[in-house]
Amino acid sequence: MNRTEQYTLIDGTFDAAEAGDILYDLFSFKINYHERKNFSSQERFGVDDANAVRRLPELRQTLK
Repeated sequence: MNRTEQYTLIDGTFDAAEAGDILYDLFSFKINYHERKNFSSQERFGVDDANAVRRLPELRQTLK
């Protein structure tokens, strides 16, 4: 059974500076999330979280 749901993440009209701030904050939040997820995995299981380790460089590169 496939179930699809749709959510509005960001809704509005923004100028370039506001849009840049929103995207910067979103990517910063995702980087922080994966850093915490990896730290948790290291502390609990003694190993890196493979998905977090893979995503962090991608997100950091995008943020540049």
